[in-house]
Amino acid sequence: MPISVNSGDMMMPQSSSIFVVGRRAATRAGASNHATLWPLHDPVTSMCTRLTRRFGGPPWQLWLLVCLCRQRARQTWLVEVAESLHHESGDVPGHPHWRASFHGAGLRLEGPEGESIDMDFGEEGALIIDTWFFANRVAGFTTDHVPEAELRSWLPGGGLVNAGLARLRDQKLIRRITEQSFVLCDELEAIHADVAALEWGGVEPSRRHVMAGLDPSMAPSSAAHLDWALGLLSDRERSRSLVDDVARLVPPEALARAAGSLVGPPDHVSAGLLASARTHSIDLDAQARRVLRALDPATHHPFIACEVARYLLDRGVDVPDALELVRRFAAVEQVAGYLGNPMLDSLSFLLLEYSADEAPPIVRRALRGSPMCAERTSMLLACIDQPWCHHELATVLGDPELDVGVRRRAARALAACSGELAAMRARALTPTAPVHDDSKLGFSWEEVDEDMLERDPFAPSPELRTLAARIRTQPQSPDRWRR
Repeated sequence: MPISVNSGDMMMPQSSSIFVVGRRAATRAGASNHATLWPLHDPVTSMCTRLTRRFGGPPWQLWLLVCLCRQRARQTWLVEVAESLHHESGDVPGHPHWRASFHGAGLRLEGPEGESIDMDFGEEGALIIDTWFFANRVAGFTTDHVPEAELRSWLPGGGLVNAGLARLRDQKLIRRITEQSFVLCDELEAIHADVAALEWGGVEPSRRHVMAGLDPSMAPSSAAHLDWALGLLSDRERSRSLVDDVARLVPPEALARAAGSLVGPPDHVSAGLLASARTHSIDLDAQARRVLRALDPATHHPFIACEVARYLLDRGVDVPDALELVRRFAAVEQVAGYLGNPMLDSLSFLLLEYSADEAPPIVRRALRGSPMCAERTSMLLACIDQPWCHHELATVLGDPELDVGVRRRAARALAACSGELAAMRARALTPTAPVHDDSKLGFSWEEVDEDMLERDPFAPSPELRTLAARIRTQPQSPDRWRR
């Protein structure tokens, strides 16, 4: 059913022209004082008014609805592009500066100003929106004159975007299809193309706020906005994925007040808040001690232990207890729900920095662990780039019993180290590429993994490079790595 606007005494259905809002409706939306400055026939302000009056909610909800409509319309275009490309990646004909990349289940289009559209194909065509793809699109824009930039000022991060989507689900404005996907309600589906067709770049955000009947004092990072964001953390199960986003949004003094009461239970919320407290030098020592005492390797995820230990070690507080916590969680061979210990790399990094004599056996296990652990540990050793690093990487490479993916990651890291000897050993020991079996449908995991490593550049994160620089300043005993 189309959107309606209250025009006088009754709800009137809209005509095919969606851009007209009656003067009385706009006045009731709170725009009467601005009518002479900002004419009511402006399509963008009219649409903002209509969406706000119809669906209500806080200001960020308006921008979330607009961005969802734009995403939905872009997915229709993506399907049209896909049909014209015949599953061939490359430049998009007729659309300068747009590039198409087909992936296992769908297509990604990348264009100017950081815009991207990503979608998996299915029977429903362009109807289904993927939560992760949508959040990435919102985050990707490099220009500030699009609704996505306005939404980012309210919901700066995928966790907060997901919290906003959860509110829309509760209001039945979107309908969940899977844990990671949804469709628009019928009313939004009916108007999404009209919303997306508007020229959003021509109107200032403040003008859109006022014309939409929003309180102009209710701005991003206002007290009401911050209270809402901090309030999300009270639901500890649902908020575990948005702690970092809230911490980036909230000023340190407000974060300190909230974290003082929120940090305590041994869960991801406490861990995330301790990580933010460490960044902002917030004193939560007493709370960190409580979390440490409650942690049990048989019950709790090692991520929580890593963040508690890192907080205490960085601040030089209860160092022996923090190191003992690292040892206890590093001793776990397999965490429930995983094939191994998913935090073995991070635990080994803590030992490398704060108790180097204990590090070698844990680093060696991390180098031989899951692909992610092996990747990060290999990258760190390449950044440290000392003889003992070259030796450890070469030892992994030379062990034919190890998983070939682990060895490939060690080869990439060794090739990135300084010195011709390291490069020669990497070339000599790199596993050969898998041979595709044409008699079988699809590709083996080994083929997929090798292709992924070839496509992704060897690019250690700034955090790994910074950690490596700190470790390089520490004295290293040759005997330490000969044991």
